[in-house]
Amino acid sequence: MYRRSLAVFISVCLVFTGLLLLIRVAEQRCGGLIIQKVALHQNGEGGLEAGAASALFQLPDPAPLAGFPLTFRKVGPASPPLRARAVVFRQGPLKVGIVSLELLYVSESLSARIDERAHRMGLSTVWTTATHSHSAVGGFEPGVLGQWAGAGLFKSAIQDAVVDAAQRALEKALSHQQAVTMSVSNFRLPHLLNSRNDDEPSDDRVERLSFDGPSGREAQLIIFAAHPTLVSRDTQNLDGDFPSRLSQLEEQSGGGISIFLQGAVGNAGVNLEGSEGPARPDRISRIDAFVQQLALSLDAAPSHPIDPLTLEVRNVITSLPKPDSRRFLPRLLTPLGDAVLCLLAPTTATLRTLKLGPLALWGVPGEITGPAAQQIEGESARMVSLVGGYIGYIETPEWVKREEGEAKRQYFKAELLDVARSAFH
Repeated sequence: MYRRSLAVFISVCLVFTGLLLLIRVAEQRCGGLIIQKVALHQNGEGGLEAGAASALFQLPDPAPLAGFPLTFRKVGPASPPLRARAVVFRQGPLKVGIVSLELLYVSESLSARIDERAHRMGLSTVWTTATHSHSAVGGFEPGVLGQWAGAGLFKSAIQDAVVDAAQRALEKALSHQQAVTMSVSNFRLPHLLNSRNDDEPSDDRVERLSFDGPSGREAQLIIFAAHPTLVSRDTQNLDGDFPSRLSQLEEQSGGGISIFLQGAVGNAGVNLEGSEGPARPDRISRIDAFVQQLALSLDAAPSHPIDPLTLEVRNVITSLPKPDSRRFLPRLLTPLGDAVLCLLAPTTATLRTLKLGPLALWGVPGEITGPAAQQIEGESARMVSLVGGYIGYIETPEWVKREEGEAKRQYFKAELLDVARSAFH
């Protein structure tokens, strides 16, 4: 009896010591001083050229489904197939690419691999972003936190297929360069959106940046914030949701390669009741009605040219605040929860600025909410979510401290938005 009690006591001590060691190691890894470094700052010279292209993902059938926590099943192929879309801008020696992937989000390793291939092509930098479709392919994320949160079990062949598609799209875009002019249209669509939190307004702005060459429209960037969760969770096929349908419709209508960029998507949901259509259509018909109304609004919006048209890029690498698990776990478990997040969550992030004329696009590797974006944007800036990695949600400090809004989904402490503000300004 004594020996058994001693064995239990020693085991408990070892477990407790192990937990303390884990917490100690984690504290050394993250939560230090915030350090920010400008990794790239370059301006273009002369006239602006652009080229755009798309490439299909070559995926296995069946393929893993992404979208929601603990999603580990396989489904059939998407129709239309999932793809990568790319545009490359060139102004003198400066070459900048934007790649939009029909994925849930972009993992840090996926972005790094596409960065490496883009640099081999001679690009100064590339924005790798995702449409945030919650019924797209999974398996692209090697990180444990991301796999649990909705990306599904990692499959290297899936990541290879996505990287290869991005490379093919960038190569074709780079080979199709032509002189372009740029025009901008912007408007609001409040009736097509719902905030996921009653007291927190969503970002209802729509912005289209159009690039026209001698023979017509080469490409367009469509910035709109809404969670693509319209396809049923029990779908039997991959699906790019409304961003895929919108891009395809615009391309068929002569809009050029149509790249969908998520704005301040953190708290923005789609309001299907606000779209026109039959009184009791099936779900797919209602998605199509939503897309049709969005496309009609894009076509009806007046545009104005941008001249002179300058190109500028700036990348800032920043350390991140300490993770904070108080919003996920009971207070007694938060030291352990913080330690686990310290070991699994990123410790740095790259915040990216792309200036086209007077308009600045600010790319964040996460899902920023409408009020958070509003706090740091100026009159000529627009936030783009899910660029170059994933650090979770970015909420206002006030909402985080009250543990309301999207605070329950933010991995880091309340000062995360202030870190982003400092990097952009």
